[in-house]
Amino acid sequence: MIRIETQRLVLVQPHLRHLPAFTAFKASDRAARIGWDEPEYLAWREFTSIAGHWQLYDCGPFVAETPDGRPVGTFGGWLQAGAEEPELKWTLWSDDDEGRGLAQEAASAARDWHLGDAGWTSAVSYINPANTRSAALARRLGCEKDGQEVYPSGTTVDVWRHPVRAA
Repeated sequence: MIRIETQRLVLVQPHLRHLPAFTAFKASDRAARIGWDEPEYLAWREFTSIAGHWQLYDCGPFVAETPDGRPVGTFGGWLQAGAEEPELKWTLWSDDDEGRGLAQEAASAARDWHLGDAGWTSAVSYINPANTRSAALARRLGCEKDGQEVYPSGTTVDVWRHPVRAA
């Protein structure tokens, strides 16, 4: 099992112990504001997809936890069928964790792992243009806006390209 420790967080592979916090997030006003709210059975399905990503690809989104084990969100890689490049995703599960630098800390550590140990050579993040907080995080991570894509659902998103270390 992969475990990444940062100054304030521990990133681990998704586990059943994280499911209650994830389903609570999916039922929250926070998730509704960004259009990600779902009933419990769909949240379960999405969470098992996140966990299964690790089984299929040996990489995927980590769950970031505080040292006492409280999950704060998902951060890490996603290999979407049909996508040209791997994606780095991030989601804080609680409004209480915003503005503390936790998302940047976790996303940076997850990116370093994917572009290092997982062997990725590039990464992008797809961000809804209305999601200004996520775009600000992308900028803090050193990403540059690189056009737009249209999801199969019809949603247009900005493509943010992550910097890659020289070999």
